[in-house]
Amino acid sequence: MVKMTKAERRAKLKKSKKEAKKLGKETAKTEEVQPTQQEAALAEVKEDLTAEEAFETKKRKLAELGMALLADPEANTRSLKEMLQFTKDGDISIVKLGLLSLLAVFKDIIPGYRIRLPTEKELEMNVSKEVKKMRFYESTLLSAYKGYLQKLLVLEKQPIFHHVVVRCVCTLLDAVPHFNFRESLLVAVVRNIGSSDDVVRKLCCSTIKSLVTNEGKHGGEATVEAVRLIADHVKAHDCQLHPDSVEWICGTCSASSLLEWFREVSRLIDLDYIGDLMNYLKRLAARGSNSDGSAQIVQSLTVSERLRCCIVAFKVMRSNLNALNVDLQDFFVQLYNLALEYRPGSYQGEVLAETLMIFFKYSSLNNFIYLMHMSKNKIVLYFLYDV
Repeated sequence: MVKMTKAERRAKLKKSKKEAKKLGKETAKTEEVQPTQQEAALAEVKEDLTAEEAFETKKRKLAELGMALLADPEANTRSLKEMLQFTKDGDISIVKLGLLSLLAVFKDIIPGYRIRLPTEKELEMNVSKEVKKMRFYESTLLSAYKGYLQKLLVLEKQPIFHHVVVRCVCTLLDAVPHFNFRESLLVAVVRNIGSSDDVVRKLCCSTIKSLVTNEGKHGGEATVEAVRLIADHVKAHDCQLHPDSVEWICGTCSASSLLEWFREVSRLIDLDYIGDLMNYLKRLAARGSNSDGSAQIVQSLTVSERLRCCIVAFKVMRSNLNALNVDLQDFFVQLYNLALEYRPGSYQGEVLAETLMIFFKYSSLNNFIYLMHMSKNKIVLYFLYDV
């Protein structure tokens, strides 16, 4: 065994102390890192729990506001603005939840009529407390509904909200087509009938189809507006539409809209086609029966649509009076029959009144006497009974 000198022993001892000191620092550092990592993990879990609690709190608040509005809309109408604030939240899930919650509320509380706000003169008049209360409720409801639609149209441009927004717009147009700001809903729906998204396209097309087939909700006005918007949309896209949309447009027949169009262009119809047009209108007014009396039905039309056939016939006849000799006797008979099918309180009353006005305006005295003879004064008695 080799003996170390005093200097060598001193160097070895010094080296051992350095290594021990270094090892101690590393151990202390490791012990410090472990608690730091644990604290970060705990902080992350705590943050997740806080976000989840915040979501649940907002969710419960939305539910409470919605239930209160459904229970008593007039007493809690201010809650609509509070619910609208949730659509501005930073959490995407809360925004979607707010949009759908407001959709459910508006579907339930929107009245069955179009709100007309009072004029300045009407506001200056002294009215009862009930009238003031109703005015406040209607103005607040209309203001909140307008803000909701504006928010929908803004969020529609963001892909993450597109599906939810289209769902809300289509549902509102289908549920309350008679209410204010229908034009904004129609524009949004028609804009998406040619969408590349299958879900969006099919939803919008089915909504327009429902609008056309359920004209009792809006008296046919929304159908006319929709047809015009679709025509403008097709022109703007140079007739380039998705095949599904083209098939749907061709397969959806709106008799009221077509008849309204014929009525507007009655002066421009070529004389060569008027004879065939009058014969077909006669068949439609008679529920599609052929002139030989057979029961073959070409198309089943409502009373309102059959009355419109008579209107178009009278307009076409009047517009081409000097160049056309057509016997309108069959239309007089159909007008009498349709008057008897009219039911008080239905939206068909306006169309019937318009038909009779056009008939009295454009028909001769002999035709009027013939109609009264055929009806034996039943039309007059019927209207007196209705009044």
